[in-house]
Amino acid sequence: MSDETELDVRAAEGEGATAPQLPQEVFLALAAIGWADGDLDAEEADAIVAAALDAGYALEEVAALDAATRQRPRLAELDFRALSAADRAFTFSVAVWVSALDGDRSLAEREVLEELGAALGLDAEAQAAADARIVEVAARTGEHRPGRFDLAALRELVDADDWLAALGES
Repeated sequence: MSDETELDVRAAEGEGATAPQLPQEVFLALAAIGWADGDLDAEEADAIVAAALDAGYALEEVAALDAATRQRPRLAELDFRALSAADRAFTFSVAVWVSALDGDRSLAEREVLEELGAALGLDAEAQAAADARIVEVAARTGEHRPGRFDLAALRELVDADDWLAALGES
């Protein structure tokens, strides 16, 4: 079964069909990371869909997010003020994952990640922790592909980070 089919099955079975836990800006930020190298490829788009499903978006809402990501979003136009410190750290961690899906994080992707980190109010330590989280979760499951990467485990790691309290709830 392909990753895309797995995502369709998860959506059809109602997985993630609770009230969305993260605003649309989070997924547009992920799309900006995917578009950084000039093209949002299928694996990156699938990763955004997987993250939206895991965040509680219904299939119709995911379809709307998917349509919104067909054009390159601008981070400067997104408002992250409503996000908790944990949500900001999780958003950045997922963005790091999306940027590494093709096996190579380009200079453009690194630049957009830096811009996103600044927009989220994350310092260098918080941004570096995201890479460590991605490696740890991938090592646990042996998977990094959309539909198989354990986003719930990633969220648990973010929520357990001691430094998170230092970010505050701004």
